[in-house]
Amino acid sequence: VHTYLKVEEFNLIHDPAPATSVDTGLWLCGHIHTLFKKIPRVLNVGVDVWDFYPVSIEEVRNESKGTPIIDGKTESTR
Repeated sequence: VHTYLKVEEFNLIHDPAPATSVDTGLWLCGHIHTLFKKIPRVLNVGVDVWDFYPVSIEEVRNESKGTPIIDGKTESTR
């Protein structure tokens, strides 16, 4: 059983496996460590891929708009 929580425009889920088959909004996950940072519709918010710091809601929103995050900064701030 995979459960998720809808918070604002985001779907929070621990294991992203079921999220990859559902086309509704952006899914925020953990569980996968460094397997990926972002795939279509799924953003890994685990600290393993964010230099061991929590990812901010601003960074999550930038990613959801398609602005890539590189080394913790958006393209526009590099």
